[in-house]
Amino acid sequence: MKETYFSYRCPDCGDSVLALMGKFALSGDLLRLRCSCGKSAADIRAQGGKVNISVPCPLCKKAHAYTIAPTLFLERELFTLGCPYSPDIATALMGEREALNAAIEKESEKLSTLLSAFEADSLSDIQPQDMNDEEILPDPVIYDTIRFLVRELEAEGKATCPCGRGSYDFRFTDDGIQVVCPDCGASYEFIATSPEAANGYLTLDEIRLK
Repeated sequence: MKETYFSYRCPDCGDSVLALMGKFALSGDLLRLRCSCGKSAADIRAQGGKVNISVPCPLCKKAHAYTIAPTLFLERELFTLGCPYSPDIATALMGEREALNAAIEKESEKLSTLLSAFEADSLSDIQPQDMNDEEILPDPVIYDTIRFLVRELEAEGKATCPCGRGSYDFRFTDDGIQVVCPDCGASYEFIATSPEAANGYLTLDEIRLK
């Protein structure tokens, strides 16, 4: 088994937390990765043939939950999980060390650009302060459901686009969630404004981005 690393960015101190996963990720035990500042942690557990991940977000500070296939976790050179509210910003990255280091550097550049745009000195300056979940953005349950479906289809080779390069981004729209290929721009939109509507797509066995 190749060496797989996991990384997330602490929403409090802004540092990247990095750990080697290996076979422990599939042992079924809870693995908790803590930042050295002691103010954040990510949880990883393998259950029922899936890997469950809970990781704090550097932008909204919420702990986002993801369920992915072990093949995505352990076999990709690089795999990222995005913030449901700002999909362009990664909440967690996993993969081989070299590719992961490059991705961490790229994410640091994204956040630096974002801070500069808001004339902010630190992440805390752009994180929501006195807003409830409804004021921040739409129901994240919809995002989680659609993301789970797409990642499952992707792992099975049943989510495709014209360029065929793979891993897709997710964007909120007024009517639901759009899946977009960052390389060729092809997209597929899920019309889902409620968790029930999102669950209705779970019977799909294939999607083709156009």
